[in-house]
Amino acid sequence: MNTPQTLPEAPSATGLPARALLDQQMTEKQLAAAIVCALRHAGWLVWFTYRSTHSPPGEPDIRAARPPRYCLIELKTERGILTPHQRIAAEALRRCPGVEYYEIRPRNLDAFLWVTREEGED
Repeated sequence: MNTPQTLPEAPSATGLPARALLDQQMTEKQLAAAIVCALRHAGWLVWFTYRSTHSPPGEPDIRAARPPRYCLIELKTERGILTPHQRIAAEALRRCPGVEYYEIRPRNLDAFLWVTREEGED
């Protein structure tokens, strides 16, 4: 019987672990695609901003519902910074009962997908 081998973390030319390097390179568009796909797979209804130039300043990038939950999601790259309008929206939305507001970056994608996973999935 073959025993699975545990591979060591591969060295990186930048000195960063491979996952951190990938996180640094992920764009908002790629992050959005991953989140939309995962949420839909887990049974969420998902709406997203196609072009932010036609949205009010501070509007979150993704809206998702799977009763009884409703999430508003702002996406940022690892280096992205919230605009003043986004900070104001975040502060207001965090104070709304029944609304889950998330600021998602590539480094916390896995944690977000865990809290929004399909019902009964562990």
